[in-house]
Amino acid sequence: MMSFKKEFRELKLSRLEKEDSGIIIKNNLFGFFSNFSKVKRTVKNILKEDGVVLTGSHALNCYYLSNDTKVSDRSQFNDWDILIHKDRFIEISKKFGFYDLNNIKNNIYTIKTPSDPYGRSGTAVHLIIVNDLPKYNEVGDYKISILEDIIKFKMDLLEGVHKFDLQKHYNDLTNIFMNLNH
Repeated sequence: MMSFKKEFRELKLSRLEKEDSGIIIKNNLFGFFSNFSKVKRTVKNILKEDGVVLTGSHALNCYYLSNDTKVSDRSQFNDWDILIHKDRFIEISKKFGFYDLNNIKNNIYTIKTPSDPYGRSGTAVHLIIVNDLPKYNEVGDYKISILEDIIKFKMDLLEGVHKFDLQKHYNDLTNIFMNLNH
């Protein structure tokens, strides 16, 4: 797999750091039926808390180009990546009833739901415990990581300590750079 560092540097210089980048953010995190899903209701409520920022593919799904094309057009999302400040983790996890220090691996607390009776796989919610929250955009009640940080996060996942879902992140980054460079 190739490294995206050169492409990212060029993209930052040409587009991401400009005032008029042609990138729009929209709140399309939850559909009408999301209130019927306990996981989505919980994620909605967690995201409304202070000290919490959404990142990863769900956050990426909120970014559009000026021609109404998504920055990344992946349609399958089976996890939520939520950055949570270390000082807020215990309070929020107790509030939502999932506090268990044995579940933390590499500063990531994962809540996994089982598959449903129709054979659809369960949803994973990754609470990534951080010392400092990144820059973010506020969209309604939610804080969404800025596009540049989402891209860096995905690059870190490919090259860093948390090497999982490599093909998914590689495909996302390839898709992002293709969409932003034309």
